[in-house]
Amino acid sequence: MNTSMMVPLNTVPTLPLIFNAAGVIKAGERGVEAAALIVDPENIPTTSNLDNLFDNSSTIVGVGRIYTDFGCLPGSHTVLGTYATGDYTSFDRNGWSFQPGQGLVAAESTGSWMASYILQQTLWRDPCDERRSIDLSSTWGFSDPETSPYEWTANVSMEGYGLVRGREDDRMGAGYFYMGLSDEFKNLLPILALDDLQGMEIYYNAAVTPWFHLTADLQIVEPALGRRDTAVVLGLRGKIDL
Repeated sequence: MNTSMMVPLNTVPTLPLIFNAAGVIKAGERGVEAAALIVDPENIPTTSNLDNLFDNSSTIVGVGRIYTDFGCLPGSHTVLGTYATGDYTSFDRNGWSFQPGQGLVAAESTGSWMASYILQQTLWRDPCDERRSIDLSSTWGFSDPETSPYEWTANVSMEGYGLVRGREDDRMGAGYFYMGLSDEFKNLLPILALDDLQGMEIYYNAAVTPWFHLTADLQIVEPALGRRDTAVVLGLRGKIDL
């Protein structure tokens, strides 16, 4: 499954994939409503990193979420923002230099930021069977173009649950994403002729039995490298619940 459809990649570099953090979270009956965190910006997939906490300063994270019931259907609007105080590679090539014995040395920039908006909304729900519904999701993000390769990102997807009569446990979905690369990142290596990338994905998850699900998935991705052909990937995944 394409990460761009699920994760706002404009979080790079302010939020690592796996990290240490401390903060406060406010939750209500429907889930998280607000949060304030201080994050160690070091990505730690294989270590605790407790001995080197905040060596590259810290990232401040703020989250706010409002739950709605438009047309008696549930939805939510989430705003996520980060500000990092550490040092990051600058993609502005004017600051790069060539040093004897070291080669090309990247410039550094202090501080980076990111902001995202996340929409989740149920568009339809069967009043006789809550398992049958259609949901809409969309994420829009903006980030510091000097330190992030993604100046802005967007995706939108729709998922249907139990839309086929007699197949209430099946689900299907389709989505589209667009990743706008920053001009600084594109101009860093002009020989590569980088461009924005985009793609789409559709899937159908069939409940063959209550414990076995089979998913067919099609992805079509237009890569950032102009000389690369469009990628078409067809996948099939089986899942067994024990």
